[in-house]
Amino acid sequence: MEAGEANVLTVCPFCACGCGLYLQQVDAVLTGVTPSEHHPVSRGRLCTRGWAAHEASLWGHRLTRPLVRHGGIHEPTDWHTALRHAANLLTDILASGSSIGVLGSGRATNEENFLAVRLARGALRTGHVDSCTRASYQALLAGVSESASACNLDSALKDTAHCEVILLLEGDIADTHPQAAHAIMKAVQRGARLVTMGPVKTRMSRLAWLHLPFVPGGESAVAAKFASVAERATSDNRAADGMAANLPVGSLPASTHLISSAQLQRAVEAYTRASRAAIVLAPTSAAAPWLRAIATAFARLAAGTRQLQRPGSVLLPLPCRSNTRGALEMGAAPHCLPGCRALTDDAARSRLLRVWGSELAAERGLDIEAMLSEVRGLIVLADDPPLALTSEEAGRRALSKLECLIVLDAFATPTAELSHVALPIGSSAETDGTVTSMEGRIQEVRACTPPPGEARPGWWVLNELAAALGMSKTHESAQDVFHDILVAVPEYASAVSSEESTPHGCLGVLPGILGDPQAKVAESAGARDSSREALAALRTAVDGTVGFPFLLVQVGSFEWEDDALVAFSPTLSRDHRSRSRLWPDGYVQMNTGDADRLGIRDGWRARITSDRGEVVIPVRLCEDVEPAMMLVPFAFRDQLEPVLKCEVMAAVNVERI
Repeated sequence: MEAGEANVLTVCPFCACGCGLYLQQVDAVLTGVTPSEHHPVSRGRLCTRGWAAHEASLWGHRLTRPLVRHGGIHEPTDWHTALRHAANLLTDILASGSSIGVLGSGRATNEENFLAVRLARGALRTGHVDSCTRASYQALLAGVSESASACNLDSALKDTAHCEVILLLEGDIADTHPQAAHAIMKAVQRGARLVTMGPVKTRMSRLAWLHLPFVPGGESAVAAKFASVAERATSDNRAADGMAANLPVGSLPASTHLISSAQLQRAVEAYTRASRAAIVLAPTSAAAPWLRAIATAFARLAAGTRQLQRPGSVLLPLPCRSNTRGALEMGAAPHCLPGCRALTDDAARSRLLRVWGSELAAERGLDIEAMLSEVRGLIVLADDPPLALTSEEAGRRALSKLECLIVLDAFATPTAELSHVALPIGSSAETDGTVTSMEGRIQEVRACTPPPGEARPGWWVLNELAAALGMSKTHESAQDVFHDILVAVPEYASAVSSEESTPHGCLGVLPGILGDPQAKVAESAGARDSSREALAALRTAVDGTVGFPFLLVQVGSFEWEDDALVAFSPTLSRDHRSRSRLWPDGYVQMNTGDADRLGIRDGWRARITSDRGEVVIPVRLCEDVEPAMMLVPFAFRDQLEPVLKCEVMAAVNVERI
């Protein structure tokens, strides 16, 4: 990097909206960020995170030298020694007949994820490959694909801003996906009717024409009722005005008892009548099987009303991180190959053989949850896996028991601190490559400054580690890796070749969701059993048959404040640091009226008891929480572990102490 000032066009490293921004540097030191005025998503705007996109790279606790653990202590070493030590650890585990897993990341580039999959299925001959935020997004995609034969996303945000009716199933997209929230707000300003659905009111709910509350687990039942009414009206050739007759009063299942039939009727009529409408599905704390059922039901609604055949209508599933979609499409999943191709796809395997130069393991592997309990070795790329698990503490314990933990990261995360070998890589501000937004926009990530110390680009480290395990080195740059991606994933090649120029760092736009629309993503027996147990607890709780009058529910599935890019940013971590100081023991949220009846005031401690255990914890009062429900912020889930026991909900008693 030459001395002097420079602005480098790249992509925001946070959510999946894919805003374009310029990183600013002076004499190879990051100094700030400015938005791209002409980028099709950002259009001169950035959220708070986007404006601070440089801070973690500049001021965060960085890994700058390869580290090898000896006697429980990390010791700096050179690259050759670190790579050889990592390869020896992995080889010894394979020789013993034990398993190794590899985790890609929505924080890594397409090139890094592609090489992580190559390392797993090529060098290590294992199908145990996944990424931390894949499961929720994959579940939404699988559900959408079951009922919606076509789901083009290439202009979803622009189209959403012009829709007449928007159905939003959300956690809090104003925080998780600000540009998606902005598109919805623009539609509301134009007169659109917004229907929000969720267990608690959010900032978007306050703008809504209707808010449909339900207890968690009722999402799929609500969506199914929407679809059922719409399909019956369509099959009988009834007009939208006649749809109310198809909705029996009091017919909703117990798990959706908070929604009145009149509210649901109004929402169904509005969606059916709209000349263009949107359904936006954000990840929630629901288990993957539920998320799939939710997406399937809403896709049935869109298909039954023929909304997706109307120009400008949208069905948009939202991934969590900037490159969650790209990681999946690079093959960072236990059930598919790059391009979301089936493991039995001979043409896909042939293409990979050509670019990888070796045979590959094509068996189905373990997902992240199963890996942590069954493998003896794990390679983690640019992530902190316990943050995505139901119990962070249990995830940390599992990592500490591994015989071999190899971490490639730019930051000294808690997972890196547990590693046997830590390999420093460049951050998003120091990396060349590509990412894929939720709309399928393939965009260039450009390095603004070099990595600090002895850190190297992630693609280089993965390439060298694969070489140490016996694979030939074939890449001299991130661009070389991208060329291999274009061979392995024809849809990417078609999207890139269809663009005559690359405006604003965009190499091309994928026409739709990759993979076989009819492919079924199998769920583990453990996941099914867990969901059934949770649903049984839910039903008994809301029906009031077991003597536990409250339903304690974990809300959220991913907290930005825990991500390294936020945690190491002085600006973005202020709220989290303040909340941790104010509430070191965590808290739960409770309806104000319920608290009055129990004599509990804001900040007072209460004893919460389930059939699994009990905990004493402060209570925050909130009018937006529905009666008979208590909410556990995702960041405080471990404090409620004695009551929840790795589930997302439990029926509980509450008493003031």
